[in-house]
Order: sequence, then structure tokens, then C-alpha cells
Amino acid sequence: MKLVYTLILLAFSHFAFGQDMDCSKFKTGKFKNIDASSANTFIKRTATHQFEHDKISGKKVKLKVVWDDECSYRLILIKGNKKFLKDEPKGESPDLIVNIIKTGENYYMQVAHFEGNEEITYKSRIRKLN
Repeated sequence: MKLVYTLILLAFSHFAFGQDMDCSKFKTGKFKNIDASSANTFIKRTATHQFEHDKISGKKVKLKVVWDDECSYRLILIKGNKKFLKDEPKGESPDLIVNIIKTGENYYMQVAHFEGNEEITYKSRIRKLN
């Protein structure tokens, strides 16, 4: 009898937690970062580029988007405006590696880190606007 309960529990956990995420609806569109520290950042993503604009600070950035797999992509800095570049370290910027870890109806949760520095991660929730 314990074996039957164990098998039922395993089957239920597979269906409840083992389903694949569908990240395809987040590959393009307009988004807003709703994390408290970046709540004024709006994002527009095409198949090849991402544009970010912080409405309060005035920072703007253009990034190249390269999808590594269905739910992971990297952002490569192309250019930023003077307000963005003022706060950035001089020299070449490492790629930002983004992993989508959870999806919902109109949002996804992401964990990001700069290539070569996995010790510092940035977690946030991104809401799709369109």
C-alpha cells in the first residue's frame, strides 16, 4: 500500500512541477521591470535587439539579444546614452547572461549575472505590456 501512495505522489509531483516553461511569448514585445529597484525601466525587445529606458534617471541603452536556448539569453552592450555611460566602468562591458526561471500569464522571473562573475546575481520580475 505504501508503494501505491509513493507512486501516486511521484506521478502528481511530475505533473505539478515537471512541466516545461514556455518562454517563447517573452522573446519579443514591450516589458516593464517591476522589481522595486528598477520599477521605472521600460524594455522593448525585438528578435535581435533590446532597448531599455529608465524614465526617472533618463538612462537609455541598446543591447544585442542572443538566445542561447529557449529560456536563456545574453545581452551584449551596443551603446548607451551619456547618462548611462556616466555610471558604467570604462572599457568593454561583459555580456549579461539572463535565465528565465519562472513564467506566468503575462510575466517572467529572471536571474541574471555578468559573464565571468556568477557570484553576484540580479533577480527580478518582468511584466509583458503587450
